[in-house]
Amino acid sequence: MPAVYTIFINNKPFIITADWDYLINNSAYQHYYDDDLATINKISREFLSNKKSIGLILHAIDSVKVFETFCSSYEVVEAAGGIVENELEQLLFIFRKGCWDLPKGKIEKGETEILAAKREVMEECGLQNVEVKSKIATTYHTFFMSQKNTLKISHWYSMTTSSNEKLIPQLEEDITEIKWFLKSTLDIDKLDTYKSIFQVLSVYLNKI
Repeated sequence: MPAVYTIFINNKPFIITADWDYLINNSAYQHYYDDDLATINKISREFLSNKKSIGLILHAIDSVKVFETFCSSYEVVEAAGGIVENELEQLLFIFRKGCWDLPKGKIEKGETEILAAKREVMEECGLQNVEVKSKIATTYHTFFMSQKNTLKISHWYSMTTSSNEKLIPQLEEDITEIKWFLKSTLDIDKLDTYKSIFQVLSVYLNKI
């Protein structure tokens, strides 16, 4: 199956793929066919400035190479986090900067994805006992930080913990609330969250 990369730019999907089904199933998105760096940069700039565009698909025969080319124009930061579920089938969310989010943070030097994901979840939520199960997905989104265009690559894992754990929001990370949501009644379409988080939740809920 061809590699597919969904990069969220201004919370809108920029999809790099060799799979023609994406063009058929997302006809409302802008479509381009190219693999040149200058063209890719031009396309992404136009996408950023076009407020009417809801999504963009860049079709390329070698989507891996095109994604690597896209990354070369950004400062890349890798992060890890997770979806935490308890024995009551509730999912753990944090409220940060006006949106519901999932706990995650930057991978430290010499740290593996799994260890970073577990550490960040425990630190941001005050949890003492967390078990990592399996990888869910990898997401990509861009932002501007320290005068640099930055691409964050986030690795997401499924985790479990007890509902009896005391929840302590990490205030220094702008987390003001932590809450359990019952999985069976969670309507992610109405959840005030980022599109990249919506993507992770969609994969998780279809997979578990």
